[in-house]
Amino acid sequence: MVENTARPLIIICAGGHASELASAVRDLQIAGGPAQIRAFVDDHRFESTFEGAPLIGGIDRLEAYLDVHADEQFWYIATIGDNRARAAVVRRVEGLGAVNLLPWTARHISAIVGDTVQIGAGSRLGPGAIVTARVTIGDHCIVNANSSVSHDVEIASFVNVCPGAAICGGVTIGEGGYIGAGATITDGIQVGAWSVISAGAVVSEDVPAHVTVDGTPARIVQRHGRGMRHATLAG
Repeated sequence: MVENTARPLIIICAGGHASELASAVRDLQIAGGPAQIRAFVDDHRFESTFEGAPLIGGIDRLEAYLDVHADEQFWYIATIGDNRARAAVVRRVEGLGAVNLLPWTARHISAIVGDTVQIGAGSRLGPGAIVTARVTIGDHCIVNANSSVSHDVEIASFVNVCPGAAICGGVTIGEGGYIGAGATITDGIQVGAWSVISAGAVVSEDVPAHVTVDGTPARIVQRHGRGMRHATLAG
């Protein structure tokens, strides 16, 4: 059901993912969608505007902004490609304890989503994404452009499915999993938490937690610590 009045949306981080989301929100507005961009928040940018909306400063400034607008209810999305960085930002935002700020689940107007799919708070589906049936997607995930997720897949929170990736039926992806562009995960595979599937890899065996796999078929090429941020995957 489309709301009569668009709710103001605050986009956390003003980078490439934010520009993609801004474009998607504008497309949704044309179709009568429920959100309207009110502001961007970014700790590392100092322009006054971004994508035609005010850039109000870092997360430290967000609390004061919400207090000034305490009579309004806001949505937010953290638009950061790096999974650990996105998780850290979400924790900071939630730590504000703002009662007038809730995560928004965004679905591009061209995404195809089955009626038995469940999508968590703060997650977003990009243009051309296909999610078929009996799929569960956790909170603050990215299912990017032209990726596909088949039946009975379980995706935990803070996962990033990059453009063109194909996830076949019955796959399980642990928290923070990164599925690179054009990668394929075959039926029934389990991918452990915070593991990285390199771009173009074909995964036909289970992947443990905290590793990077690459190749066809995919093999472990790196093991990394539980706290490592995959900085080269940020964006």
